[in-house]
Amino acid sequence: MKISKKIIFLLICCFPLFMSVNAQGNAKKRAKKVEKAKIKKDEEALNNYQNAIKRHHKSQTKETRKKMKETLRKSKDFSKREKVFFLKRWFNKKN
Repeated sequence: MKISKKIIFLLICCFPLFMSVNAQGNAKKRAKKVEKAKIKKDEEALNNYQNAIKRHHKSQTKETRKKMKETLRKSKDFSKREKVFFLKRWFNKKN
């Protein structure tokens, strides 16, 4: 009889520990589910943005598309150039 009381007492004492472990597992699952939903939403937003850009390009005339392409190339060229440190630019001897 005493042994069964001890076992019941131990089970009752350990029960909250099992519940807390289960709650932590649920929280991790929920966090993972929220993260997946966020990633999916971001991918969908990016896809919608790219489709909008394609639609915008298709609605332009041929000359405008050509000019847009040229401007894009120029902007990429300018962004590749590295600026010289501002003090060197200020004190550079210009002929």
